[in-house]
Amino acid sequence: ALATVPVVAGFAWLLVREARPETGVERALLTILVIGCYPTAITIGNGQVTFFILFAALAGIFLFLHQARGDARDAALTGLFLIALVKPNLTLPFFWVIAFSKGWLRPALLALGAYVTITGISIALHGIAPDGLLSMLRSWYLRAEYGMSESGYGNVHGLLGRLGWSAWILPASGLVFALHGIWASRHRDADPWVLLGV
Repeated sequence: ALATVPVVAGFAWLLVREARPETGVERALLTILVIGCYPTAITIGNGQVTFFILFAALAGIFLFLHQARGDARDAALTGLFLIALVKPNLTLPFFWVIAFSKGWLRPALLALGAYVTITGISIALHGIAPDGLLSMLRSWYLRAEYGMSESGYGNVHGLLGRLGWSAWILPASGLVFALHGIWASRHRDADPWVLLGV
């Protein structure tokens, strides 16, 4: 609770600041929406890290959009990107918002390099050989594929599972991600909230 309350409050503050509501009622409604919606209760109740990761991703995106390029901004972006990469299946689509702008590549590569380095150190400390890592990833994917095809709320994975095409979940996810990137590229000058919403 001590960690979650400040992050949820910071998340609400960031949304209110960046959405720029014009009246006190709009500010209050946006704040209540963040705190009172069902996904917030489930995320906090289950002890998930979603708010931490989304806060880092959104803070990084708005820092990128508002600050001039420089070492300080790139260092902050690298740290925020690194936190956001804790759950890339949640945050990667958000990075399409900045992927077609100048100055994004350096902090993204630094964060990716840091992520790979930290992962490598963790694997080495646990004495996991490369073939053991591949076995772990394969096992994780098979469990995830089963879970995605057998449950969910009207998504592509559930549809493919019901059709008996579970083997197509990964390619379909890649295709949807690529199509989203093409769309984001074509609409790169749209309002950031529209891009984040899509």
